[in-house]
Amino acid sequence: MSDAALASARDRRHPTPLLQRIHGLDGAVEAWAAGRRSGPIDATAHLLSSAADRSKLWAAIALVRALTDRETGRQAGARALVTVAIQTALVEGLVKRATRRDRPGSDVPLKFHARRPPSTSFPSGHAASAAAAAVLLADGRPRWRAPLGLLALGVAWSRVQTGLHHLSDVLAGLALGAAVGLLVRRLLPLPAPTARAAVPQAPAAGAGAPKDLRVH
Repeated sequence: MSDAALASARDRRHPTPLLQRIHGLDGAVEAWAAGRRSGPIDATAHLLSSAADRSKLWAAIALVRALTDRETGRQAGARALVTVAIQTALVEGLVKRATRRDRPGSDVPLKFHARRPPSTSFPSGHAASAAAAAVLLADGRPRWRAPLGLLALGVAWSRVQTGLHHLSDVLAGLALGAAVGLLVRRLLPLPAPTARAAVPQAPAAGAGAPKDLRVH
């Protein structure tokens, strides 16, 4: 067994006071969500969770950005999707393998063709992708910030509501994704919008030109 796995096993047997508080909060939130797994809010959570699988939701929004923003839309969309892909590979291949946290013991039937991932729980890859994509796709579009921020929070909560993640998983994922998005935005800024100032046109000479009425 690797050193990381041994450390994880020790933490589960003898959690620190901080981990005890985190696990207690996770358990309380999961119990609250378990009593609310019906109705439109629950259905919306399942729909968001399914739409965000394999970053389909963010790819669709990136396409909208590319089609509606001729100046920086393509760069913004491509930058967001590449960032999410690299981040996902690192989270799945490194971070989750190092932490090896079990997912919640839930038998919630998933809707809208959502899938139960085979990977471990910490951090939430969906939440990390949501935060990074929201930061990068709203770059240069101030009016997109609030809607995309709320959408990212909705996707993150959907992972708790559907019983696929602990609350601390999605909070860590949101923090990680936001940090990555801000870093990429700083290192790879979008090109400045092209200035299109109107240049005053000189009146054409000829019959239509105003006559000089000054006395010489």
